[in-house]
Amino acid sequence: MRVDESARRACIFAIAGYHSPEMFIHRYTIVAFAGLAFALAGCASSARFLDRKTTGGVVAVPDYAHRDEGLALIKREIGPDYSIVDEAEVVTRADTKTIAESGTGSIFTRLGSWFTGTKQVATSETKTMTSTEWRITYSHAPQQATQFRPSNP
Repeated sequence: MRVDESARRACIFAIAGYHSPEMFIHRYTIVAFAGLAFALAGCASSARFLDRKTTGGVVAVPDYAHRDEGLALIKREIGPDYSIVDEAEVVTRADTKTIAESGTGSIFTRLGSWFTGTKQVATSETKTMTSTEWRITYSHAPQQATQFRPSNP
């Protein structure tokens, strides 16, 4: 008994939960496009405008290593006619954490202190961590208009 090739393929796809080879290909196409979208999302620039006016503004990047992205954003949006007024690392947020521990040592030390009557020492530690970003302040220097000078005949 010879089994038709299309019947065999239909049986394989039915076992795998697909109704046809086209549906199988369609699902993998969707997965491929989703993967591509996630990959391209990681390529986005980290530079952003904080303040934007006709005379200038401020661009922020996570750190000095991303400075070129900030300058590229200014050049793309404003053009080549700009000058950097100031650049600095700015503290954007301060987070304070307090860590409290009721005792130190292993479980055996704690059990031993229960039998011997020695007290466990409670400790607490407070840490303040700051978040910073690199800010570029720029000034827009519009192109100077050339004065029209009529030629003398």
